[in-house]
Amino acid sequence: MYPNPMQQPQFHFIRKGGMKKVAKQFLAGKCQGAILRKAFYLKKLKPELRAKMRVIAESKDMTNQGFTISKKLSEQNKQQIINSLKDASGQEALKPILERFAKGKAFIMASNKDYANQNLLRDNMIFGW
Repeated sequence: MYPNPMQQPQFHFIRKGGMKKVAKQFLAGKCQGAILRKAFYLKKLKPELRAKMRVIAESKDMTNQGFTISKKLSEQNKQQIINSLKDASGQEALKPILERFAKGKAFIMASNKDYANQNLLRDNMIFGW
């Protein structure tokens, strides 16, 4: 996404502490900019802290976690896996995962186009602080 090496941003990765720590370090003047998840910025960050920030850019939404199925499986086996994830017994078995990653909602079928250009993101980027 940054083809000119002179324009490459320098990232300081925060591996522990989540979005809260990213915002805290930004507000403490440890960096010139911060990348925050939209949901954190709008729902978790207090209004008085948001007032000290200025949004300069918003990226397109990204597809969340996903399952992949091996190309070695037959189409019939692939469909069986997909169906089992969507039926009632599959939903019950997935309940803890759905609570953790989808706030209890069912998984949504994705396609390759949903992940287009995500390979262009900055190397070593850590998601899901």
